[in-house]
Amino acid sequence: MTTEKVLLEGLTLENFGIELFAREAQIFRSKRFGLEDIEGTPITRDIIARQKSAYDAAPDPYEALKNISTQRLLRELIERWHWKEGRMDILERLQEPGPFERRHGEDGRLDGFELDNLLKKFDLGELLGSFAKTFISRARENAKCTALVLREQDMEQNGEYYRLKTKFFKDALLNLHDKEPFRDQTVIDGDALTGFLVEENVIATVRHGIAGEDVERLRFVFGYEMKDSRTSNIYIPQKDVYKGKKIIDKSPVGVDSDWALFEIDPPANNRKTATLSKEKVFFKDGVYVWGFPILLPLKFAGGAYVCDDSSDIYFMANADIYEGNSGSPVFRSDTHEVVGIAASLHGSSKHLSDMELAENYYRTRHLPMDCSLGGAKFTRVSEFTDVLKRYKEENP
Repeated sequence: MTTEKVLLEGLTLENFGIELFAREAQIFRSKRFGLEDIEGTPITRDIIARQKSAYDAAPDPYEALKNISTQRLLRELIERWHWKEGRMDILERLQEPGPFERRHGEDGRLDGFELDNLLKKFDLGELLGSFAKTFISRARENAKCTALVLREQDMEQNGEYYRLKTKFFKDALLNLHDKEPFRDQTVIDGDALTGFLVEENVIATVRHGIAGEDVERLRFVFGYEMKDSRTSNIYIPQKDVYKGKKIIDKSPVGVDSDWALFEIDPPANNRKTATLSKEKVFFKDGVYVWGFPILLPLKFAGGAYVCDDSSDIYFMANADIYEGNSGSPVFRSDTHEVVGIAASLHGSSKHLSDMELAENYYRTRHLPMDCSLGGAKFTRVSEFTDVLKRYKEENP
């Protein structure tokens, strides 16, 4: 994700209004347009005086947004608030032409340390800075509730630590394109998926990745992430590894809903738990994901939005997720609450794989932003909130 995308993600409607008005006022001031009362009536004199006063009092545009064009700001504004009102004609005129890039548009995946670095390096204005920093800080905090779910044989005890069995991404897939992101990072050498903590002793994930597994042989691991651009944290303290105790409940096989709730042992006391949203997400609502794409270290995938909200059971979004992201929590960008679980990779186009062979090299398969070839399918959290509530009442 680029600096531009992170900045835009942190803007509110108020921020957009302030910035656009500041740019409008700047044009009037720089070109010294005359505001003359042609008719000379008291009413028009008053209107012109107030308009000029408003322009004179307008703030300067945000310094952090100086490299983002007004066209780009307008496009983002229309995308975020006007698609529901059928303003596709305006959007199409503002959209820039160009080929698809990684997965859905530009690759939205970042390591946690990169988000930390963004907080340090941004030179933001006071108002904009507070919004952008709040967004990044809250998103980063939600990483703490995200767990790697794997079998006990895919890790080994090493003193007071467990060592995850890994290999390099570039070695796991032969002929991997040399421009493929994260090719020099580790991937889990085995089967795994993603889950997230919803209570101190309950992990939510998907059903399809663990069907038939011996629950007591499952391990839920926190802290598998990149320390910096070169170092993967594969040595996990014992306190950050939890055993599966029992399965509380799961969705039936053969339905669109895909979820499972596990009780873990011991309880993860004093660890961040996800806040489950009580509200549904709808078309064009912004979302982001934490998880382990291709079993790489923990990744943030932002800059996504809901592209199909027609089902009460699930929704589709153009998030950059891959195999390994199954079970990932998807958060609403404005509230930072979990609204769904990553259930499948491409919805109706399940035949599409993560990677494609092009010119004898494997690379990420590209998909259009509008999900016309399928998108990430997320089970809504409302599918299991009643089950979780009942469990808590029976196990106070």
